Amino acid sequence: MTTRVALYARVSTNDQNCDLQLRELREYAAARKWEIAGEYVDTGWSGSKANRPELTRLIADARKRCCKSMALIV
Repeated sequence: MTTRVALYARVSTNDQNCDLQLRELREYAAARKWEIAGEYVDTGWSGSKANRPELTRLIADARKRCCKSMALIV
């Protein structure tokens, strides 16, 4: 059975991007032969804010059991 994971990346400002974070998360998942169920990216949201749109969506999807695990870069 393949492990399904969700990837989450975040940057604080709109002039930054999450490409490097996502690339590393994808490589990490691929090395373990995990299936990526979804990617969640918040751009321009401070890490001190718990209410971030994509993080909120990730948590809601996790409650629906869309994936078995989550891979995050914090």
